[in-house]
Parts: sequence; C-alpha cells; structure tokens
Amino acid sequence: IYVRPPAWCVRHGLVGKNDIWKLKKALYGLRTSPVAWERERDSKIAAMTWRVKGAQYHLVECPTAPCVWTIRKKGEPEGSPCHGFLIAYVDDIMCTGPNEHLEAIKREFDDKYTMKVAGLVTKHYDPNAEPLKFLGCLLWRIPSGQIVMSQQSYIEHCLQENRLNELEKRTTLPD
Repeated sequence: IYVRPPAWCVRHGLVGKNDIWKLKKALYGLRTSPVAWERERDSKIAAMTWRVKGAQYHLVECPTAPCVWTIRKKGEPEGSPCHGFLIAYVDDIMCTGPNEHLEAIKREFDDKYTMKVAGLVTKHYDPNAEPLKFLGCLLWRIPSGQIVMSQQSYIEHCLQENRLNELEKRTTLPD
C-alpha cells in the first residue's frame, strides 16, 4: 500500500511535497486496515488447537457467518455436535462453551496477543453478577436461567442525542 504523507509533514518540511510512502503493514485508520487485521486474526484463530480430556479440538469458521467459529473435535465429520462458539468482531471476541474449552482458548489467545477479559455471563443466575458488555450490548442471566441482551444505554443515548427524551409532555415531534 502506498500513501501520501500527512499534509502537516510537508508544511513543516519533514518530507517533500511529492514524497510517497510504502507501508510495511496496515496502518490504523486506512480502509484496508480492518481487512488486514481480520486476515491476521482469522489465521491465528484457524491455527488454534488444544486438548481437553485427551481429545484435540480446534475452531472451524462458519461458512455463512465469517465472524462465527464453532468449537469442534479434530477429525470429527462435518455436522457433528459442536462444543461451543467464538464470535469475533474486529478485536472483540466472545466465547461460549464448557469452561475447559474457554480456558484453553484464552491460553491460546494469551500466547499470541495482549488481552483482557471484560467479564463473563455466569452459568447460573447470580443477583450480584455484573452484566457483560460486548459490542455495546449488555448480557446477563436472569432468574429463569435465560440470558438477556440489552442496548438500553445506546437507545437512551440516541433518544437524548435527538431530543426524543423530551417528548413526554409534547404533542409534536422536534425538528
């Protein structure tokens, strides 16, 4: 990828006005950067393997949803049961499955990247558990055992940005 240096570099005499730079790797903010990062990330995910109870497992990309991966036992035929899922969106990753697989996947990622765990959704309802934030959504388990997802804070932000939260006592919409 070739780019022109930023205009301020030219103005300050750091580079000539006709200089062109050849990038050695994707530069954050370029249109091609997300694609380059996804290729890098996906190649690492596809190469991950780990053992649980003597069996070897790996992640298989879903052909219809490239950001979704299934946890599969190596060598099992297509259509065999999966043991969990991994969802990857840019640099946010969420996994579901038995703890031994989640711990192994975390170790695999830790060997390749500096990461932090944002949280988890508990296996059983816990009234003191904090919701997990993933891609602007909050996820938590309710007393019935179901997992709920909400974008309430985003919706409230949109309403406030567009002054729609002021509608309670109004009879007309704002401009």
